[in-house]
Amino acid sequence: MDDLTPNVPSPAYEDPHIHRFLATLPAFGPLPGFEDRVLAQVRVPAPVWLQRTRERTRTVAARRTFWILAGGLATGSAASTAALAILVATRPGLIELTGRWLVAQIAVPAWRMAVGFLSGFWSTLNTLVGTLVPFGSGLAAAAATVAILTLCTWGLYRTMQPGLRARTPFHAHR
Repeated sequence: MDDLTPNVPSPAYEDPHIHRFLATLPAFGPLPGFEDRVLAQVRVPAPVWLQRTRERTRTVAARRTFWILAGGLATGSAASTAALAILVATRPGLIELTGRWLVAQIAVPAWRMAVGFLSGFWSTLNTLVGTLVPFGSGLAAAAATVAILTLCTWGLYRTMQPGLRARTPFHAHR
């Protein structure tokens, strides 16, 4: 059979001129970091509980009652601060006596109780670790500290990696 289209040019995919032109075009793939730039612009909705809290806050703030209550609290705070300033300025001896009484009756016993509790807790913990770990509680505590710091550092490293946000389960539901 004879070819009926002898003067028609070859198809585009066979034309070398088109191949040379396509080779001069820049690459069509996205540059590195393109995904991170796109995801930085994507609006992720807040959780439902936070949206509802914002709506309630806006509703309460729009009411006149809220502003009356806020003004009353501000006035009460200012009045009590002014009264305390006047009391300190006019009766320094009374303030000193009150301070000594507070330290003697509350602060010193509370401090002694806290120190006693912490020392008892530490000795109990030290005894427990000493019985469980054969090479001593001090070395075990140092090893535990190093292990905890290593895990915390690794966790911070993982959360600060770019692009990790896109792979979290929360974003997979969109």
